[in-house]
Amino acid sequence: MKQPPKRAAAMHRPQMMLCLFCLLLPGTQAFGEQRWILKNSFLKYKQNPSYCVSLREGKVANGVDVILWHCSPDAEHKFKVNGNYIQYEADPSYCLAVREGKIGDGSDIILWKCSETPEFHWEMDGEFIKYKANPRYAMVVRNDNPMDGADIILWTVGGMNDKWSFDGKLIRMETDRNKCLSVRLPAGEGSKVSADKCGNGGTAVRWSRIGSLIRYEPNPKYCLSVRQGHIMDGEDVILWSCAESAEYQWEVSGSFIKHKENQDYCLSVRETSGYKAAADAVIWSCQALEPLGLPVSADQRQQTMADENVWKIDGPYIKSSLDTKYCASVRQGEITDGSDIIMWHCGEGREFKWLVQDGLIKLQANPSYCMSVREGRAGDGSDIILWSCARSNAHRWKVDGGSIVFEADQRYFLSVRQGRVQDGADVILWSGYINPFLFTFDGFLLKPKADPSRCVSVREGKIADGSDAILWQCSNTDESRWTVSQDHLVLGSDEHYCLAVREGKCQDGADVILWTCGDDHSSRWVVDGERIRWKANKDYCMSIRQGRIGDGSDIIVWACDEPYELDDEL
Repeated sequence: MKQPPKRAAAMHRPQMMLCLFCLLLPGTQAFGEQRWILKNSFLKYKQNPSYCVSLREGKVANGVDVILWHCSPDAEHKFKVNGNYIQYEADPSYCLAVREGKIGDGSDIILWKCSETPEFHWEMDGEFIKYKANPRYAMVVRNDNPMDGADIILWTVGGMNDKWSFDGKLIRMETDRNKCLSVRLPAGEGSKVSADKCGNGGTAVRWSRIGSLIRYEPNPKYCLSVRQGHIMDGEDVILWSCAESAEYQWEVSGSFIKHKENQDYCLSVRETSGYKAAADAVIWSCQALEPLGLPVSADQRQQTMADENVWKIDGPYIKSSLDTKYCASVRQGEITDGSDIIMWHCGEGREFKWLVQDGLIKLQANPSYCMSVREGRAGDGSDIILWSCARSNAHRWKVDGGSIVFEADQRYFLSVRQGRVQDGADVILWSGYINPFLFTFDGFLLKPKADPSRCVSVREGKIADGSDAILWQCSNTDESRWTVSQDHLVLGSDEHYCLAVREGKCQDGADVILWTCGDDHSSRWVVDGERIRWKANKDYCMSIRQGRIGDGSDIIVWACDEPYELDDEL
């Protein structure tokens, strides 16, 4: 059996990591990567609360890296908030700090003896842990990749640029009070509005609020408006001659300046490449913070199906599970062959309403049109469009729980491009996958439950210590046959070799390899129903890198999707 050479190792996540770019977008709902839950001395990572803030190797000393690790009762996971300090609970003389006080995207968070200097000061703002001296930055996980050992760093806060405060004639940003709502001079119809230095309160930054209008005080015939009245994520906020129509109407609600007619949208600003740069004002979905310290329940464990692949069918609406304010819609409401299917804030228009019937997703207002895959070509990123219904495979879907599966090739699911749920985001196909932790034995073959056409095998059929365990098309060849012998998974063609964890180091992403069978812990397993757990730590399971099934996919270990409860050992 000839197999391809080993691919470069990719970051493994059962949940597809498509929202990395969301860090750069203001106001979206997908900012779990910046949010934390403080509960019983643990700082839990909200996106996957089985992970907690910890100390590398449990060491307590100046300069020790602060990292993410699976939560445990050990002391290195426990911290307490004391005013502006986050102290190590076992020795409160140590605090979380920014390395060398150097503030910027990617700055390391470390442990250091507490001091009154700014690098030790934090502010708990809802679920954000913000750097107090410059609240534009917050504590995040590097690369939004929750895994044992991931660095905790500073990064520009996403989704926090829609808070404002009125200070006399100035409208200040809450995240940077040195910046105010400003007009790009000369002022006139269509002039851009931005967040820029407040300065001495000159003409560019002076406003007056009269009823629902926000007037430019130096020339009050101009008001804050939304370009062309298009209420959608990312639309420019500009200056225009005042009127009473909806695009000029605002409502102040706490720290938010909301569009009065549709209060799901708030005044916000785009991110910029520099802290001192002016940032264009836009309208964007208001952020919705939950209270700090939510209890963590079992259903908050990381899901193995990416959220952008999960939908809620609510009457005629097909809503994203990432944010149920957004629905699948037809671009610009154009009911014609080839119109793009996109995400948009749910509305009453005909373009939002669908009828799921007999394997088709029909437009309710005109059921001769259906959701379809462009040219019927299934693949990651294939566009979903509107097309005249037919018996073609391109139109056929299967609703399986929260998933909408492309019936012609069930490796693919209805999804949202890059996980960016916002107005205008493309609806596409993407390979999802139900659960990378489930395996079944079929005689001597060990198969992932999600695709029984693949089997656990050995890379390039090389039977030797250190050879990678991978997936490959099932066959009755020597490298694909396995037997269970007590607590070992033994290669059927050579009983000297077993499946083992590389170097016996159990952590997220560790390779499963072939190795000479022995009594050490690296090659001992527990078959627990459809999960294969590592016996030395049964909270780690055999899995598939990135949850992607295909020829050559690496077999690895990863924190199990379900905790170990039964005692069904080999």
